[in-house]
Amino acid sequence: MRENPSFHASFVVVRPDRTREKGLEILDLLTSQGGIYVPEECSIWNKEESFETKKYSPEIIETLLDEWQGHHGPLPGFNLRRWRPYQTSLLASQTDFAPFDFLAFFVEKPYLLQPEKLSEFLDFGKKFYNLLTPVFGDIGSLEMKRRLKRGRVEFFPGMDLFKQGLPELEWAVFFGPEYVDLFGREKLLSAPCYRAETLSDGGVLLLVTESPFDFDKDQRTFNQKRDSLRAYLGLDAFYMGDEHRATRHPKFRYWEERQALIKEYRSREPALRPITPQEVRDQEDWIANLETASELFRTKTQRHGYTLEYSESSLRRFEDYLISVIAKDESVGELAREAGAYLGLTLQKLFGGQWAIDRFFRTPALDLPKPGVSPHKEKRISEGEMKLSFEPGLGDAPDAIAFEKMVRTWPVSRIHRFIHSGAQKGLIGYYVDAVGKAIERKETGLIRIQN
Repeated sequence: MRENPSFHASFVVVRPDRTREKGLEILDLLTSQGGIYVPEECSIWNKEESFETKKYSPEIIETLLDEWQGHHGPLPGFNLRRWRPYQTSLLASQTDFAPFDFLAFFVEKPYLLQPEKLSEFLDFGKKFYNLLTPVFGDIGSLEMKRRLKRGRVEFFPGMDLFKQGLPELEWAVFFGPEYVDLFGREKLLSAPCYRAETLSDGGVLLLVTESPFDFDKDQRTFNQKRDSLRAYLGLDAFYMGDEHRATRHPKFRYWEERQALIKEYRSREPALRPITPQEVRDQEDWIANLETASELFRTKTQRHGYTLEYSESSLRRFEDYLISVIAKDESVGELAREAGAYLGLTLQKLFGGQWAIDRFFRTPALDLPKPGVSPHKEKRISEGEMKLSFEPGLGDAPDAIAFEKMVRTWPVSRIHRFIHSGAQKGLIGYYVDAVGKAIERKETGLIRIQN
């Protein structure tokens, strides 16, 4: 089922809370809110080591709390959905190797156009905030996010409060107590915005305008107001591109507790489940048939009017084709492997090297030539060879590919994520560009020097 445009209430949490009590509080919040906030279905990790959809019911609560504690699956958390009369979903993603957890509730935009529903959603956002003790949060929509540009590639920037700084301000902005300390309470409460109010834990909520739909009515004016707010708070606290990262950061609460979690995670590496022999065979087959599958995919896209030629400039057309297939509710079962072949071969042609199964992690990785050697040189360099792989980098990797690094995966899962994330334009272009940046910077967890 295709997901429709939505608003989100999303939060960044440093404090790790895997207790059943906290998971139950979140589920109780949805139930007590009632109506479209109550899920219809949930994703559960099954014995075959994949997710399956189950009906949300009182009988499934204990299983969901096991999921929250991380007893099953690759990640602790929740993935809950509702389809009628409006689409809503809760995504709660907890990680042991990253410096924060991410939790978000999504609601279909038309729902908020009804009388009193916007104030209801804002009230829900405050209740959600009170449960999580987050450092930052916002209410807004994908359309409000402004793309950044690297060369010819446009992308939606991810969120890394700790290295990059604060992201684009959307409509409602939740500043935790640490940001109140950074900016000053009086400064925040006097900010040039529609409304400012103190939150229960001492944080501050700012509303850029009266309604998030002001963005749809007049984007220019809305952008001017949030740019004015950002300038008022100080541009040195914000990320506006790789050339403008924040130089001013708060002292985050629960930072020592989070660092202890990351340290414990490192001590038990590798923490992820072993890849099954069948998965290895599937991946070896994907590598062996990479060029054939990619060319078949290109032929298919050409018949539909999309020309692809293994270039960065073709990535927009690549995404447009994927979106057209999803929009028609066509089968996407084989789409990820076919499109993943084109994406994998594009990476190879852009950066050089050859795809092979990594000996240690047993997952597809791109063997790259020695630094400084032309990727088009026929003779391979065996000594000092680099390997581009998607393994846990303990938070060091670009956020756009953190998911791949976490689940030990390959370009096929980039397509899976694109399909299931609402087909957000720019994600694949950002992914390819992030790979190039990682190669250039030799970022930990992406490039390994082979002995």
